[in-house]
Amino acid sequence: MIEIFIAAIYNLIYLNSTNSFYWAATRFFLLQLALLGLSFVLPAFLRPLLLLLCCIPLFAAELTIAAISEQLLLIETILTFFGICLFAFSASYYFLPSSTFILITLFILTVLICRVSFDFIPRSEYEKLFYSFLVALCVTEVSWALLLLPLHFSALAIISFNVLYIFWILSYYRLYNNVTGKKINFHLILSALLIIITLIFTPWK
Repeated sequence: MIEIFIAAIYNLIYLNSTNSFYWAATRFFLLQLALLGLSFVLPAFLRPLLLLLCCIPLFAAELTIAAISEQLLLIETILTFFGICLFAFSASYYFLPSSTFILITLFILTVLICRVSFDFIPRSEYEKLFYSFLVALCVTEVSWALLLLPLHFSALAIISFNVLYIFWILSYYRLYNNVTGKKINFHLILSALLIIITLIFTPWK
């Protein structure tokens, strides 16, 4: 908890001097929420250890994240996507809220994550928001269908994550005007294989 507090103070002081303070602070918050989601699939005694060990590298990453490369931001975004999917579907499994609440929460979080990940792309605010809402809408519709399947929440989260990843990475390339057939095929095949493997090895209720 001390490391989280120190990192939060750092974000408040340092990032407030930049033009991207609000989105950068949002990114840090979403990543913490994603780590909470990842903790649901770990044994109870490992959950505090996960949060404690992750705080140190996260703090170091936030110190240099804008200076290293976009690859670090992409990795952080992917990790956050997966954690948020786990958070949403595990909440549906453990706390049994209405499907509408889960879908609305997932939609809002997806919009925020996408918009944060697009922050450094030199495109207009309208375009960034448009693709953020487009990705969130597509993922929410797919997640609504997934909630009807008799699968464990971890399997549903993996499938939802792969769908989210496809829409997000293609939007990311589109904003950079860098979409090619090879990139589309690569990401589609990779995600399809992960989804197929998940369905094969996940027992149906």
